[in-house]
Amino acid sequence: MRLSRNFHVMYSCLLLFSNIAWAIPNPAAVMCAAMGYQAEQDDCVFPDKSRCNQWAFWRGECGQSFHICTQNQGKIVVQHNIALCDINDQLYTWELAKPSQHDSHTTWTVVLKPYTTSAKTSS
Repeated sequence: MRLSRNFHVMYSCLLLFSNIAWAIPNPAAVMCAAMGYQAEQDDCVFPDKSRCNQWAFWRGECGQSFHICTQNQGKIVVQHNIALCDINDQLYTWELAKPSQHDSHTTWTVVLKPYTTSAKTSS
């Protein structure tokens, strides 16, 4: 059986980048730790001892008063099934960031980035 060229390209990319893919941490766990909260199993435990599933916290579904968005005077809004942070009518997303790509000991963090849509243009 002959494998398609696309399969070979995809397989080669997986082999080439497999060490990178495994180096990216769980964003939900990173947000919990980076914000100074305790991680217990799959939950993020906040200073008032309330808890929230880490992924639900990442999506802004619970623990909103402790979220990176509200900690930056924003409000979590959902548009087209995407959770966004509205700060003074400017929309942001949150994502993982590593302050230095060259320092392997640098910890990951979560940052707010301006939200942009990639609108398709017709030619």
